[in-house]
Amino acid sequence: MIRLETEGVGRVKLKLRSIAEPRRITKMLMDIASTVNRNVIERHRTETDAWGRPLKPLSPITIARKGHDRILFETGTMRQRHFWRMLSPTSVRLWPGVRYAGYHQFGIGVPRRPIYPMDEGGQVRFSRRERDQIERIVAHWLNPEDGGTP
Repeated sequence: MIRLETEGVGRVKLKLRSIAEPRRITKMLMDIASTVNRNVIERHRTETDAWGRPLKPLSPITIARKGHDRILFETGTMRQRHFWRMLSPTSVRLWPGVRYAGYHQFGIGVPRRPIYPMDEGGQVRFSRRERDQIERIVAHWLNPEDGGTP
């Protein structure tokens, strides 16, 4: 699970309060969550990790058992079950919707294939590309002269 919050961020929190009304913060977080969600879906399609590297290929035994070589694809559930949900006006949660996604993310009993932007310790670590996307979204929503529609 990835949790993005504006709470407890010190100076950024003060800046957000001074520039943006709560509804704009909520819309901004929704845009960020949608972007990260689209990126995860794209990583499934391209079989790359959260930082753009190819995922570890399946073993020949796994390919023979599954009958194909598509990584992180058995029933298709993980590719279809990416969600985000607002927890509060200033907090959004992204999660895969299936418990076993964590096994793949952290390499529990299977090779590690991290498609979510989290490191081995469970800390959010966005790629440079994803950080740039998020920074553009934040800049857009915090621009007081902008109507708030991307």
